[in-house]
Amino acid sequence: MTPKPEDITPVIPTYPFLPGDECWVPLGVQTLPVSSFTASSHQEGHPPEAARLHGWDPHRDLQGWSPQPEEYKDLPQKRPEGQSVNTQSPYIQIDLLKPYNITGVLTQGGGVFGTFVSSFYLEFSHDGKRWFTYKELPSDAPPRAKVFLGNHDDQGVTESRLDRIVSSQFVRLLPHDFQNAIYLRLEIMGCGDGYHWLTSPTAPSPVTPGEGCRKKEFQCDNGRCVPAGSVGVVCDGVNDCGDGSDEKYCGTQPSSTATSPRSCPAGHFSCPPPGGCIEADSRCDGIPNCPKGEDENGCHLHDFTTQSDRPHTPTPSPLKTPSMAAVTLSTDGGPAYHGICSFPLGLEDGRIHYGQLSSSSQHENNPADAGRLNIVPNIRVMEPGWSPVPEDPQPYFQVDFLEPTWISGVVTQGNDRMGGYLTKYRLAFASQSGLFTDFTTNGKFDGPAKVFEVRMVGRTPVTRWLGRLVRAQYIRVIPVEFRHTFYLRVEVLGCRG
Repeated sequence: MTPKPEDITPVIPTYPFLPGDECWVPLGVQTLPVSSFTASSHQEGHPPEAARLHGWDPHRDLQGWSPQPEEYKDLPQKRPEGQSVNTQSPYIQIDLLKPYNITGVLTQGGGVFGTFVSSFYLEFSHDGKRWFTYKELPSDAPPRAKVFLGNHDDQGVTESRLDRIVSSQFVRLLPHDFQNAIYLRLEIMGCGDGYHWLTSPTAPSPVTPGEGCRKKEFQCDNGRCVPAGSVGVVCDGVNDCGDGSDEKYCGTQPSSTATSPRSCPAGHFSCPPPGGCIEADSRCDGIPNCPKGEDENGCHLHDFTTQSDRPHTPTPSPLKTPSMAAVTLSTDGGPAYHGICSFPLGLEDGRIHYGQLSSSSQHENNPADAGRLNIVPNIRVMEPGWSPVPEDPQPYFQVDFLEPTWISGVVTQGNDRMGGYLTKYRLAFASQSGLFTDFTTNGKFDGPAKVFEVRMVGRTPVTRWLGRLVRAQYIRVIPVEFRHTFYLRVEVLGCRG
């Protein structure tokens, strides 16, 4: 029988973003009734309604919604189909009570023990019965289910933005991969309705520190002093100053700037333009974290001054360097920055997640995720090292750092399999725009591309320094010369911040 037209499920409407319209405000998951939360399953003490962002149960160590462990023992799962009526994987479902224009989600882990969802899918529905998976629309391939990168730790809040606005009432988040166990808290972001940003014609002026405030105290607009820093009361949702100035520019209300309105989660401080959100603990801690150090305005910190018209360079916190005994440095020396900006950026230790690695092509058992330094895959269908197919005319291995990052060197490594090896490669970099430029020998845009010569025998790593720092979000390792089929493992050296 031919199905009737009314039996065909309509596609969930999506819209492009308007230029200059961020459309990024919380849609109020924290205030929804318990009946709005459902899930595939849950553990005792971790029901669906525990999935509210920053939700906290003082009687439990682990926070958030958690499905039954048997339900996700086989994750990561394969990509879901475009339409899934009865999902077999764990999910948390939220009814927003009416349709909204949705632009993304904020996610958070279990608060302790390194428990968090590291990647996930999103599904949307008009009626809560027929679901559609959110897909990415590559220009050179058919649409495919989009894997969103989730959290990197158990406490932080991660933004996941859609490429286009989705109009929907029901939202499902399906964990794809996780660390230790699935514990999840979230907020859904969108255009809201009837929401108006509070704006003022000028940015707030700095408050001159008063003599009465001690170190790591915040001076209120009325002159009072309240504790600040990691054990303070700034941005804790309580009016401790009496005039509310300790809660200004926090997540409870938007930044009072007309040029770049944005909303931060509760317990965060909203930096003036060019903006950004920082944790409230970073306010008045003596380290400028906002672009111009505004998080230290009004604080009494000795030997620290802020000029609003002077760019600030935040002091990076110490970076943990994993044990990298296998990395051998080449004998070509290098400038002094090797010591201060030569840290592994996370391919080997997993800080860079699988969704951040891609390639032009791959052998079936040698995907980009196999291209991590010293990797020993723990699944049967993966072998050490990324390898392109022989027909690939321009092979490359690509890393997305998710933000602009300083890069100072590259470590390459083969494997013990008989066959070929890489002898020459070049590098290309791209900013957030995605437009790649060759790394040149003279540092000029139109200069000749620098070719790095290596001979990767077995598992011995080879380090090549760039000779200068490059700031980029993306890096491509592009093979120039190789013998037969090669298998490549990589670590990138540099520093963040």
